[in-house]
Amino acid sequence: MQRFEFTFELSWKLMKMFLEYTGITEIKSPRTTIREAFTYGLIEDGEQWIDMMVDRNKTYHLYDKEEAKLIYEKVKSNYSHLLSNLCDMLEEEMTKIK
Repeated sequence: MQRFEFTFELSWKLMKMFLEYTGITEIKSPRTTIREAFTYGLIEDGEQWIDMMVDRNKTYHLYDKEEAKLIYEKVKSNYSHLLSNLCDMLEEEMTKIK
């Protein structure tokens, strides 16, 4: 669960940094970053990213084992794919900058 938390945090902050580099500077929160990244085309499914953010926020004070299992299954089945796609898209965008 902690790996998921760290990975999500690093992902939205990386998106924020990339968007700021491209000139989009009015970004102050993960939700705003996700919306801007979707608008820019950096991510494909903004709603699933918002769902991931909500689940990540739940993990801060998660004491329910069943809820933790549900989030874990989402990480395996959906979120890992979103994170991988972000990595691919950022690599593609970086080659354009070089």
